[in-house]
Amino acid sequence: MGFPVTRFELTALDPKAARAFYSELFDWKCISQGRAGVTLLRTGDGIDGSIILAEDGMPTFVTIYVEVGDVEVSLARAEQLGGTIYVPAGPSTIDGEGCMGLFGDPEGNLVGVIQR
Repeated sequence: MGFPVTRFELTALDPKAARAFYSELFDWKCISQGRAGVTLLRTGDGIDGSIILAEDGMPTFVTIYVEVGDVEVSLARAEQLGGTIYVPAGPSTIDGEGCMGLFGDPEGNLVGVIQR
């Protein structure tokens, strides 16, 4: 069996507007994380995610997170296969979510790995 996608992040230049949009569109529940620019999204029976404030000059994007057994091993393997490590393994910014890392695939897509 493959590794499951277990969370996602949306970046937004206007997180308040993004919260309103996704709340109205999909009836997702928006929960403040107590940190500026981070909102937890509860989607119901689906995968939960976050809206994160995009930094000035940064394009907005959506990132999926794949649950893996070892973030460091997965990042090393991604790099061996032609990926680029952007955020090495480290503690999650989301409370209780474990260890996370980010890499770019050979096409430039940003992908996260998470170890709970």
